[in-house]
Amino acid sequence: MSKGKSSSLGLILCALLSSVVLSQINSGMVNVALNTIMESLNTDVDKVTWVVTIYLLGYTVFMPIYGRLGDMFGHRQMFLVGVSLFTAGSLLCYLSNSFGFLIFSRLVQASGSASFTPMSLAIIANTFPDEKKGQAVGFWGASIGVGAAIGPTIGGFLIALGGWNTIFLVGVFAGLTVLFFAFNIIPKANIPPLENGLDVLGAVFLTVSLTALLLFLTLGKNIGWLNYPMVLFLVIHIAALVIFIYWEQRVLSPLVDLSLIADRVFLSIVMVSFVQMFTQISSSILLPLYLLRIAGINPTTAGFIILFQPAVTSISSPFAGKMVDKYGTRYPVSIGLVSVIVSMLALSIIGEGTSIFYIAAVTSLFGFGCGFCASPLATASTSSTPNEKVGSAIGLYNMFRYLGSVFGSTITGVILKTRTDRYLAIGHHQPEAKAVANIYLLLAIVNVFAFLLSRSFDKKREL
Repeated sequence: MSKGKSSSLGLILCALLSSVVLSQINSGMVNVALNTIMESLNTDVDKVTWVVTIYLLGYTVFMPIYGRLGDMFGHRQMFLVGVSLFTAGSLLCYLSNSFGFLIFSRLVQASGSASFTPMSLAIIANTFPDEKKGQAVGFWGASIGVGAAIGPTIGGFLIALGGWNTIFLVGVFAGLTVLFFAFNIIPKANIPPLENGLDVLGAVFLTVSLTALLLFLTLGKNIGWLNYPMVLFLVIHIAALVIFIYWEQRVLSPLVDLSLIADRVFLSIVMVSFVQMFTQISSSILLPLYLLRIAGINPTTAGFIILFQPAVTSISSPFAGKMVDKYGTRYPVSIGLVSVIVSMLALSIIGEGTSIFYIAAVTSLFGFGCGFCASPLATASTSSTPNEKVGSAIGLYNMFRYLGSVFGSTITGVILKTRTDRYLAIGHHQPEAKAVANIYLLLAIVNVFAFLLSRSFDKKREL
């Protein structure tokens, strides 16, 4: 590869990774701003969580739609549309002076950021040569960890400086910068003529199904799973999903190519990524709980220990990507999953007196495992499908990945409460610590299942 070509690819990668970092920083800043937003807009705890929930809904629903639109109109074009919407949504969030308008603005923001992950991966898949794809996706995975690590710190600084609104100025100015460089750096691609338009009905059915599912999962733990609204949400989800599958099998140009799910390797990739996100979000709930409530560590030290996981993930991800280019996805994913299993087993024996150095070491191992799973799985999701289906495949892959985080959050909360109550009832001297350890053991078992699934990955087929 010529030096000029390599430099050009480097600039393209920087433009794409900037959007991913921006998305992660935005989420981290909003999480630390919730209490300030609640006080400023005179709302309560139950309502303020909708600032996160509505973003989650929009992000998950729009992601597979962007995948299909990218295949139809071009991945570059839809990436630029997404950055534009995210920037506009960030400006609206900054200008929000009521809770209702902030919720609307967050939905606009989510409708844009939903394009960042699928379109950036699709552009990498179609722009980079085969021998460079894995490493490029490795840096893509590292950028997620970087954004997640620095987001809360930046958010806290800006809130102290000028209030919660100021955190959204980052999205405005950074979004305009990303838009400018992406427009001028990312090359235009030849787009095949459209035979059929967008599957609008399919998009409606999928939106209804996912929205009902996410509302069921996010609201059920507070309202009660068997209450009428929750049962109705579940029924709507199942009915809309059945209709969606029926419709997609008969429409000429489906929103989601169901043949992708029928592919054994792609299905395994999707399921392993689901388990990975389930594990990561679950641990992100359990670790702070353990450090602050059970071990009694001060917030500063706890925050430092929590940073080990994303930091090591960011460092290890590029190495995993380079390994993919040489050996395929099976070996790095296997190394990653074994590391995750060992770390989950190690965390399943923690108690009130466990050393913080032990926790830091095990958390670092977990971060290493996450890094060796994330980028190889993302590479496999793009490389195991034809170019004309890359956008749809990535959209589907990331939708299930994000659903894994939703299921992980919900199920972890439910199990944590029920196990803690059970240990309290029998008079256990460390009820919360024992409940946390039980969940870590469950996560280890689930990842053994993921490891068995990963054996179906072909060593070099995805490349």
